[in-house]
Amino acid sequence: MGATVDEVSIPWYALGPAIWVPIGVEGLTQTMMWGDGYGVSRQDLYVTSLMDFHHRWRERADEMSETTKLMTVLGTHMRNTYGGRYYGKAMNLSRQLKAAYDAVLADYDLLLLPTVPMKATPLPGPGASRAEYVQRALEMIVNTCPFDITRRWRCPAVCATACRSR
Repeated sequence: MGATVDEVSIPWYALGPAIWVPIGVEGLTQTMMWGDGYGVSRQDLYVTSLMDFHHRWRERADEMSETTKLMTVLGTHMRNTYGGRYYGKAMNLSRQLKAAYDAVLADYDLLLLPTVPMKATPLPGPGASRAEYVQRALEMIVNTCPFDITRRWRCPAVCATACRSR
């Protein structure tokens, strides 16, 4: 079909999860804790029924997942202790991560790698610890979180196979 397949490496990819943490955690906290489930100042579609559902969520915080509870507590701690310093630093670094992807995408049409970095794991059982719930949730995002923060969703891949159409 005229495609050339090569292996490529983007060293910035390995930093993606560390860059994602302040953005993901503080962003989730801003959206969930302070924004009633929606962000502001964006040209996104605002689903008002979803906004209505999330309004006053603090009165139903026991309905949140263990991971969401942990992330909002951590995000609140980060905000109270450091202000937006690490969020800002991570956003600045995400531009370099995006540039690293864009440099490879200048020569290739597609980057490909597995969505999750391991075989499927069992869902935590009813008596699972909080640590197990959080581990199961977060271990799955290693390959996707760099693309979440760079908005390079169409090409979740790196250090794997690259295709160039000719």
